[in-house]
Amino acid sequence: MVRSAKPSSSGTILQLKVSLREIDPPVWRRILIRDTTTLEKLHAIIQDAMGWQNYHLWEFLVRGEHYEAADPEAAGRDAAKVRLKDLPLETGESFDYGYDPGDDWQHEIVLEERLRVDPEQFYQVRTAGARA
Repeated sequence: MVRSAKPSSSGTILQLKVSLREIDPPVWRRILIRDTTTLEKLHAIIQDAMGWQNYHLWEFLVRGEHYEAADPEAAGRDAAKVRLKDLPLETGESFDYGYDPGDDWQHEIVLEERLRVDPEQFYQVRTAGARA
C-alpha cells in the first residue's frame, strides 16, 4: 500500500482507476488521492502504482489539452502547475496518460468517485488492482 500526506479533514478525495490500454487480461490500479494533487505528482503516483521506473517521457491528455514535465522544448502545459481540482472533470469521465513514447504505454484514467476525506486515513492510497 502506498501512503503519503498527513491526515487532514479538508479537501476532497478522488477515486481514480488507472488502466493500461490494449492489454488482455487487464492491468489496472485504483487509487485515492487528494484533489489538490498536481498532474506532475499524479505521474509519480502512477509510476509507483504501476511499477514503472520513471525513466521516460510522459504526458497527460485531458479534454484535448496536453500536460507534461516542464521543459523548454515541451509543447504541453507544465503539469507541476495544474492540480486535479483545476480540471473540470466529471465523475465517470476519463483522461489519458502516456508513458515512454518509444514503447507507447497508454493508460486510461477514470474519475470513479469523489469522496469525503477520512481524517484517520493517509492519502495517497492504492486500494485495488490486478496484474503486474
